[in-house]
Amino acid sequence: MGKQFLFILFSLTILVGTISCDDKPRPKNERVSFSDTVTQPVFNSEGTYTEDSSMTIPQYSQAGEYKVEYGYSSYDEEKFGHSNPGYMRVFKGDSLIFEDSFKGEGTVFFESFGYQELAGKKLVFELTNGTEACDYYSFSRYYVSFGDKIYFLKTVTSFTGGDQYSSLFYDHIFPQDSAGIQNSILLVEGQVFYEHDQPDRSDTTLIHFTDHDFTMTKLTDNLSKVK
Repeated sequence: MGKQFLFILFSLTILVGTISCDDKPRPKNERVSFSDTVTQPVFNSEGTYTEDSSMTIPQYSQAGEYKVEYGYSSYDEEKFGHSNPGYMRVFKGDSLIFEDSFKGEGTVFFESFGYQELAGKKLVFELTNGTEACDYYSFSRYYVSFGDKIYFLKTVTSFTGGDQYSSLFYDHIFPQDSAGIQNSILLVEGQVFYEHDQPDRSDTTLIHFTDHDFTMTKLTDNLSKVK
């Protein structure tokens, strides 16, 4: 098992790409959005977002039998910095069944991964906010739905420094993926160092499901050793 995880982590690490460092930040675009409403953020002359009413227009996506509404309740980077108040609401029919909040900046993206075989069919989806540019963090929140309830799983982060010294990355492995584990999601988080002055490091969190519950176990603790 240990050798298998090391191979998984090494394979994911070498697949990580760098984020280009443009003069102007641009919205994170590698995530697929299924929203009915598309909003374009407005940049000021310094390349950062200003107060922008378009960022508070609700976006909507469909995930399985659920309708998901998400966005910012207020957006002003001069006032809130990178902590603009955001929200996500999940509806089944006309009933609100789940609500969550976050603080962030940049465009919000939603992605549904469909129903996964996790001790029965369970819907997995992700909400991401941030800007694809050097020195900007992107945050992704994983959720799972079963038994007409929504559960928050974990927040993961991606980032590349403007000096191109290192990058943070993440990925997920579902049971049907190569090296997947039955009834489990593997969330891999890592950091690569382009100067190779210290070793690349990765950690894996195992989320194991039963019919009506799940447990979360961090299998390694390598990122805490980064100097």
